[in-house]
Amino acid sequence: MKKLFFLFYLFANQMHGDAPALFDLEAEGLEQYQDVYVQGTILKKASYNERFMEERFAIVNSVLQKYERPFTLLDIGAAQGYFSIRAAESYPESVFVMLEGSNPVYPKISMQLASICKLNHHLNNLVWLDKPLTLKDLKDMRACEHFDVILLLNMVHWFPDQWKEMIDIAHSMSHVTILEVPPIEDSLPADQLYLRKQVHDYLSTLAKQSIRGVPRHTDPSLYTTYYILENKGPFAFQKTSLIHPNFGDRKHAIICDYQTKQLQKTDLVAPFLSYTSEWKPGINLITYFMLQGAYPPRKELICYLPVESSHKDWMLNNMALQGKQLALIDQNDQKNERGGCGSHPYTPQLRERIEQLILIEDPEEFKKAFFDLAAQ
Repeated sequence: MKKLFFLFYLFANQMHGDAPALFDLEAEGLEQYQDVYVQGTILKKASYNERFMEERFAIVNSVLQKYERPFTLLDIGAAQGYFSIRAAESYPESVFVMLEGSNPVYPKISMQLASICKLNHHLNNLVWLDKPLTLKDLKDMRACEHFDVILLLNMVHWFPDQWKEMIDIAHSMSHVTILEVPPIEDSLPADQLYLRKQVHDYLSTLAKQSIRGVPRHTDPSLYTTYYILENKGPFAFQKTSLIHPNFGDRKHAIICDYQTKQLQKTDLVAPFLSYTSEWKPGINLITYFMLQGAYPPRKELICYLPVESSHKDWMLNNMALQGKQLALIDQNDQKNERGGCGSHPYTPQLRERIEQLILIEDPEEFKKAFFDLAAQ
């Protein structure tokens, strides 16, 4: 009944031009890997009708339930965003980042995911980076981002030459990494069979836990495997954002568990200051701009800009994107107090320049404009 009511609601609003429509991949001759989840109901089932989405989410959720604090999840190869959207609904204080973009294998997924984000506009804690997955992007993020949970669900076998490095990078920048891996199917070509055996063998040595997953859609007698990797850290950052240079005179480290998460900063030159602050969930706003952030839309970000006249460096790299909210970070950076690198307190004029920056879509043009502003 709930689904019928929701579908009727969508149809009625679409007829009046008040609601977005779902972009249908199957109508384009493409496979839909996951159910489309919108406002508490399944709007459209995955191709082949049964992908055991409820059971798969239950496995992921068994990890998320362990957190006694807000957390940040990165969904690599998010497809239709089912896991992130469901979790965002269940954990409104946490932040869910989807990394997915159109590519030669999945050429129109961006169009569908854009429509799904619009249909779930009620969620305040969802971020989408409209970027096809590359190993370089993961390496860049590792230098300045840390995630509590990373999802790599049925992903690594698509990267036959990079799968091990992909696993290692994800494991090194997350507290918990959850991987779903297809079973070893004897009917596979020899190279694919060998690849899957390698992946399973490697993950068996790393995993804190392995869980039997769900029947494979290609062969219901075979089951996927979930590997749960845990990394207690500590985690060291190399720089403050994707576009900043590596540290020379500072050390940033993350200390976290299921109850707490803190950032420890240490100056490596006199007067050797060290201070700790609570970690705020989300991603650095610079990451959103450099990795083709598409949701929330850029124009909306302007509305979320915080105002804090006491902050010594009111710049985009000192803002964490949490969905439909931007949180200021580094308020207690004592280097700013000593007249160091931070010297951009809030002014209406600075805000106007920042609003102009937000609307720059080309990453390299954005980077240049950011540093032009920072140099003033």
